[in-house]
Amino acid sequence: MRLLSGFNSPQSKVINKSEQEKFGRSFARIIRASKNSCPFGLPQGGQIGFGITIGTPHNRFWFISPSGDELIQFQQDRLLHNWRKIGTRTNEYPRFEKIISTFESEIRIINDYLVNLSGMPAAINQCEISYINQIPLEAKARQTNAGDWLRFIQFPDGEPEDFSLVFRKTIRTPDGRPQGRLTTEAVLGTDVKGQKIIVLTLTARGAPGDQSSDSALEFLKLGREIIVRSFAEITTDSAHAFWEQVQ
Repeated sequence: MRLLSGFNSPQSKVINKSEQEKFGRSFARIIRASKNSCPFGLPQGGQIGFGITIGTPHNRFWFISPSGDELIQFQQDRLLHNWRKIGTRTNEYPRFEKIISTFESEIRIINDYLVNLSGMPAAINQCEISYINQIPLEAKARQTNAGDWLRFIQFPDGEPEDFSLVFRKTIRTPDGRPQGRLTTEAVLGTDVKGQKIIVLTLTARGAPGDQSSDSALEFLKLGREIIVRSFAEITTDSAHAFWEQVQ
């Protein structure tokens, strides 16, 4: 799962490399000092094994939880919190309520820092929540097809070597105004063992009702509800039965 808040900060016009590094490292000290509510530290060498950066990465800072399965990315205009499978990939998902509570603490830390710096909190202008699901096509020693798992995929002439599908739906406010989009993406791939999987990603992205932290958190909670409901709608009854058996 990935949570993102994009914001305008009093430092949003900082472009000098040394100033960006000073801003980021000041935030790093705040994170370390707040470890009781936000137990993350700077990553050590070799801990992050993914990611491609083009250009100078001096305005991007990473923080990793002691267990390694939660990752914060902080930039001068955005904050991301990721939960991921690690190692043997048996670490248990901690549930949304715990993740959103931690993310709220992180936003509060940033706001306190910015208020002390300039007298103004972050003005949050975009929120995003994503769920990334890996669906095995070789489950319990049985071969399955994409259509066995997803209602919207059928290949009458046989399964293709690969596929990539994307569709979007508008998220609306109670009075019908557009507030964001739900993006669903299904891609055929392989897991670390070389077995075929469907990577199903659902992302709710949009603008909060206002630019406050509370409004941003409300949108993330709404986005999660939309994603959960959509996931149930687009996956098949046989997939639901299988997941109930393995729980």
